[in-house]
Amino acid sequence: MYKKYNTPFGNYVIHRLTDNAFIPLDPANTDYQEYLRWVSEGNEPLPADEPQLPVVEESAPIVEEVAPVAEEATPTDEPSEG
Repeated sequence: MYKKYNTPFGNYVIHRLTDNAFIPLDPANTDYQEYLRWVSEGNEPLPADEPQLPVVEESAPIVEEVAPVAEEATPTDEPSEG
């Protein structure tokens, strides 16, 4: 038995349920040819599941506190005593 399987790219592949194989829609692929023969005999694959959209929960905006930057000492031309 077969089932259509949605991919993240907006298309689908065929999922062969007997051995959990995924079959691309490639006419040169022998598994795909077998699938087409199976369909030509009047069989229909199970429909693809509806794509699951990610659940986005609303939350408070992320605000990062930034510590003030200390002013750096500027070099002087005066030699230091030492």
